[in-house]
Amino acid sequence: MVLSTRLLGVIVLSSALASLGLLVFFNNTRAQVNRFFGLSVICIVGWIVSITVALSMEDLNKAVTFGRLAFAFAGGIPFTLLLVFHAFPVPQVIPDKRTLIIPGLLCAAFTVISLTPLVVAGAQRTGQKTNFLYGPLHPFFSVYAATSLGFALYFLWRKLRVASGRKLQLRYLLLGILLGGAGAITTNVVIPLVWKTSQYSVLGPYFTLLLVSFSAHAIIRHRLMDIRLVVRRGSVYLMAVAGAGAIFIALIGSIAAITATRAQDVPIAFQVAIALALALAFQPLKQRIQTGFDRYLYRESYDYRTIIREASRTIASLLDLKSLVDYLSDTVSD
Repeated sequence: MVLSTRLLGVIVLSSALASLGLLVFFNNTRAQVNRFFGLSVICIVGWIVSITVALSMEDLNKAVTFGRLAFAFAGGIPFTLLLVFHAFPVPQVIPDKRTLIIPGLLCAAFTVISLTPLVVAGAQRTGQKTNFLYGPLHPFFSVYAATSLGFALYFLWRKLRVASGRKLQLRYLLLGILLGGAGAITTNVVIPLVWKTSQYSVLGPYFTLLLVSFSAHAIIRHRLMDIRLVVRRGSVYLMAVAGAGAIFIALIGSIAAITATRAQDVPIAFQVAIALALALAFQPLKQRIQTGFDRYLYRESYDYRTIIREASRTIASLLDLKSLVDYLSDTVSD
């Protein structure tokens, strides 16, 4: 197996998706929706890595092994997404666990069946590409995957219709999964089922970019699963450190170019001076990044100290209980 640009892209994609899943999971491990989101990400990343490795293998026996593993992970994706939608808090909808029984049993059955020759019977090389030879239950697996994902999206759409709040979050989630799921189903279910070829299955993982993008936007900007502040703090420091490092490298490189020497030959005194200057500039740099990040997250600068100070002064001047309660309610809501 040769490490190609495609494999490198899949590694980057999987890392981004895994990071998002870990961020959501560890933000609140007690929340069901966070745990199910993490489980769904595990299935998606497992499918992406397995199908990519399988279709890159020259050893057909290993390709079959990873291919079956990919189908097993894929079998869990629709049901774990259904779990996420089921656990997503919408006060107007009372969760009914009975809706999970049949999808759960089908998920367990097809996950086990996927590890047998009944779904992936073998593999063959066609030119420079690896294709799977499908077993007798592959059409049934395809129908299961498509209908299960459709049911999960229908369940989310029903929640969206009755939700009085969080509609925007649910719309982003629905759109991302609808577009990403449609693309992956087409390349990895419909085409293999109709044309009996898996050469386009390598494209399926890239459709998860839509899922990552829309989910990340919903999580960060619209408070889906309440991890916006965690993202903000970590990202601000990460970008500040990366920016300072980039400036340091650029300055050292410029000095080396001007003096016609190698970067490692730049006098240590210059390097120390640049490092000290960047250390002094780090806090203002971080503040600028934080201000820009706050504008993205809150759509305007968010200064809680000023808000608390002004609210305290106003509260101290209010004597009427109703006016006080109304003011507090408006301030917290804003």
